[in-house]
Amino acid sequence: MDLITVRTFQNFISAHIALTKLRSEGIECYLKDENLNTLLPNVFGGIKLMVKNDDVSKVIGLLNQFDEDYRSNAVCPKCGSHNIELVPKPNAKSMISAILSWLFLANLVPSENIYRCSNCGYESNTLPETVNANTDFSSTESNN
Repeated sequence: MDLITVRTFQNFISAHIALTKLRSEGIECYLKDENLNTLLPNVFGGIKLMVKNDDVSKVIGLLNQFDEDYRSNAVCPKCGSHNIELVPKPNAKSMISAILSWLFLANLVPSENIYRCSNCGYESNTLPETVNANTDFSSTESNN
């Protein structure tokens, strides 16, 4: 059985959401390098979503639909973009976590994740929710 990587994730939450949605559609799929990337984020190239070669085109279509649904529900309060992703927070605690995890092969200091708008850089600890059409994005302040 030939397995193909169809997507790479930087956090296990997004990877498991995609895995669960695909499995609910009857697609056989697996996560590769999940444990390595959970222990040492951004060191091993991310968590790989693997599917059978025969399912690649169907899976890509489903993932694109999942992405569209996700983006339609998340709106950056600063610029109005739907391009928001969950990423590791770049700080000393995350760096210490990576170093200690590598040295002791254990995730001793949990790394923090944040939601970041890829367009304007707005960061939030929670997923920004849909806003009404009358929102003035230019007057909203970032909670950095």
